[in-house]
Amino acid sequence: MNLLADSSPVLDVACEICPVSLFKVNDRLNCLSAGESLDVIVGGDDQLRKMAINIKAEGYRIEAVRRHGAHHILRVRKEQ
Repeated sequence: MNLLADSSPVLDVACEICPVSLFKVNDRLNCLSAGESLDVIVGGDDQLRKMAINIKAEGYRIEAVRRHGAHHILRVRKEQ
């Protein structure tokens, strides 16, 4: 499922409860090589806010955020 116009892998944590969603996203981001990206699907505004804070605190860059129905999609890139 390509959501933001390229072939980035997708991780859907919209139905996960915190902190499980944070752990799953951190695990997948840690597996990325420098320069690779991951599309993360999250639920409502509260989950989006918590996820964005966590992603930035871990040193990753959020390149894009797009609304997709009731969910949000974050394009996250691992820096060099």
